[in-house]
Amino acid sequence: MHTDDALFARPASTFGAGDFWFTMKHLQPAARDTMDEKLILHCTDPEVIPADRAALIQALHGEGLMGEAFPFRGATHYHTGGNFLHLVTFLGCSPRVATRPADAAVTDTGFCHIEVSPILAEVAFLGGSNTKPPLCPRCRGRETQWRELLRTWSLEKQACGWTCAHCGPGAHPYRLNWREYGGFGRFYLAIWDIAEGTALPGERLLALLRAQTGCDWRFFYFAGKPFMQETSLA
Repeated sequence: MHTDDALFARPASTFGAGDFWFTMKHLQPAARDTMDEKLILHCTDPEVIPADRAALIQALHGEGLMGEAFPFRGATHYHTGGNFLHLVTFLGCSPRVATRPADAAVTDTGFCHIEVSPILAEVAFLGGSNTKPPLCPRCRGRETQWRELLRTWSLEKQACGWTCAHCGPGAHPYRLNWREYGGFGRFYLAIWDIAEGTALPGERLLALLRAQTGCDWRFFYFAGKPFMQETSLA
C-alpha cells in the first residue's frame, strides 16, 4: 500500500498536521490563475443534504468560517471569516494565505474564499480534472476503467454496478475509495484557492458540519474543471 493511500483511507477527523506534507509544489502564479483549485468537503453519505441550507450558512457565519458575501462568476460566494485560520489547517512552514483579492474587482481565484453549493436534485460526481483511479474498498486494487465507470454511472445512476477485477465482489461506485481526488454528493462546501495537499479541514469545522447534517464529512482536492463537464457522455 502506498503511504498516501493509507493516509487518505482514514476518516478526515483522524488526520493531524504531522501526517501531511506538500504533495505538489505551488504552481507559478501565471499558471495558477488559469486553473481552479479547491478543497471540497461533502457528506460521506452522498444522499445526505442539510435539512436547512440557510441555517447551515448561518452556523458557518457564527463559527467565523465565512464573512461577507460577494458575487463570483454569477453565484454568491463568501469572504473568509475571523476564525478561518482556526478552522482550516494550512500545512508547511509559515504558509502565506491570501484572503482578499488584489483589487476591488473580483476577477480571479487568487485568494481563499468560500462557496456553499445549492442543494442538487440528484447525486453528482464532484471531482475535477485531477481525478485519479479509485481503489477497491476491500482489496485496495486500482480501478483502471474508472472513466468509463463514471460515464456509465452518469446514465444509469443507482442501477450502475461495479465489480472489482482484483477480488471479485461488487459495489456501487459511491463505495469506491476515491481518496483525495474525488467524491459524490448532493451538497458540498468548497474553499477556493487551496492547492493539493496544502490544507485540510480542522476537527472543529468537521464537528460543526456533522452537527448540522447528522453525517460525517470527508474532503478531497479539486483542480481544473469539473470532470463530468470535460467528459463526453456519448
